[in-house]
Amino acid sequence: KDQKMILTSLRNHLHYERVDPNGPRFSFVDSETPLFPKYFTTLKKEPYTHAVSGGDNVDDEEEEDCVHCLPIDGANDFACANAGWVFGMENTIDIAGEEHRIYLRRQLVVWSDSIKLRFGSSESDSPFLWNYMKEYTCQ
Repeated sequence: KDQKMILTSLRNHLHYERVDPNGPRFSFVDSETPLFPKYFTTLKKEPYTHAVSGGDNVDDEEEEDCVHCLPIDGANDFACANAGWVFGMENTIDIAGEEHRIYLRRQLVVWSDSIKLRFGSSESDSPFLWNYMKEYTCQ
């Protein structure tokens, strides 16, 4: 089932970006118009450490828990899931959660300029991020 969904998603993506009259109709493949979008961004540890907190003094582990990133073996880097959206799916659903397999199935319409934040389903899942967003939205 996953394989069929992956192939369908890839085919639909190519059709929209390369052929569909309503799409951008890219004519060649290069770094600006890759065949498929990047689902992950590599970040260096140092700039990432306080990217969310804006430099505030926070616990690194607490901050790292609020984004979908994994350390890359043998490097001081992180592979971070890019944010995006999925056709027909509510925006309140955790698309990076294991139960949906969105990234594996290539169903994500990727925003390659932003990283997926890990809010969880309640404040207790990511207290730092929930508090940060409360402060940000209540200014």
